[in-house]
Amino acid sequence: MERIGWSLAIVLCCLYSTSCAWHDPAKDLSLYRITNDQAGHEYAKTEQFLVPVGSVIFINGLEFEPGVSTLTTKQKLIVQDVFNCLEEITENTVNDTHTVRVAEHKKLKLEIRGYPDISDSSTVNPTISEVRAKAVTDWLTYLGTPPWRLEATGFNSRSAAHAKENSKKPGRVEFIRIQ
Repeated sequence: MERIGWSLAIVLCCLYSTSCAWHDPAKDLSLYRITNDQAGHEYAKTEQFLVPVGSVIFINGLEFEPGVSTLTTKQKLIVQDVFNCLEEITENTVNDTHTVRVAEHKKLKLEIRGYPDISDSSTVNPTISEVRAKAVTDWLTYLGTPPWRLEATGFNSRSAAHAKENSKKPGRVEFIRIQ
């Protein structure tokens, strides 16, 4: 019976301690999920941006209507949520005691990719995809995201490979973690 008591004590210790051999604090991201039910996280969740370099992050609602490259009121709210997520990860890390992870988050950089309409061709409107990406980048910068953290890229339909990929993502804007 005493053996069961010690086993239970060890398990409880591991659950409440960051020094247990079975607990990996580098993978514990629960503290970044505590704000998901709060205002400012209706459209984007912080953990969507807690991804490895090279990962694609798609936020619903950032698809542009054909021919449009300016943000709607709702899209501005969505980008505000993205800003809140980025701020939580890169600036508001006071509760995160894992110093390596905090340092990595401080260097976070994103490529914002804009895609053309399904009917776009490079002769009709070669830059709408870039203007869309820049609209999101500009709004994030306006809200306070440092410009060095963001890179806008527009995809057009010049190559057959791009045209095929773009046809799956008409009017879409997505984020790629590049650092």
